[in-house]
Amino acid sequence: ALENRPYGGQLARVLVERDAIPDDQQRTPLTLVEVGGGTGHFARSFLDGLALRAPRTYNRGRWVIVDLAPALSRSQKEKTAPHRDKVRFVTGDAC
Repeated sequence: ALENRPYGGQLARVLVERDAIPDDQQRTPLTLVEVGGGTGHFARSFLDGLALRAPRTYNRGRWVIVDLAPALSRSQKEKTAPHRDKVRFVTGDAC
C-alpha cells in the first residue's frame, strides 16, 4: 500500500489526489497541526511529499508540531530542517 514510501509522503499524495488539501489559486494560508510529533519523521516525509506533489499548496502552508518532550522537539527540528521556514514547534500540552 505504501509502495516502499514513507507514510507521511503517501498521506500527502492521497490528500492532494483527493483534493482534501486543495491547490488553492487564491493563496489562502493553510496551517496543519500535528499533536505528538514523535521524532519528526512523519512531518519531514509529509512536507517532502507535499512539496513534490503540490508546490503551491506547500508554499502557502505552515506545519505546527505540538509536543510535551523537549528532546523530541530537538529531534523534530533536526528532521524537518529542510523545511525550517515552514515549521513551528510548540513545547507543551495540546489540551
